[in-house]
Amino acid sequence: MPKVSMVVNQQSRYAVSARTAIVIDERPGADGAPVPVEGNDVAWLSLELASGGYGNC
Repeated sequence: MPKVSMVVNQQSRYAVSARTAIVIDERPGADGAPVPVEGNDVAWLSLELASGGYGNC
């Protein structure tokens, strides 16, 4: 299950959210044999700034 964290401050109107996940369960190791992926390999990020700017990647 992906990890999700979010911080929202209604008074100053900004928000940050991030999500990470493992997309590929295994990859070839040094000898070519499949090895399990133990770390997240994708991340999504969204920002809303107090100045009104918004971005995501």
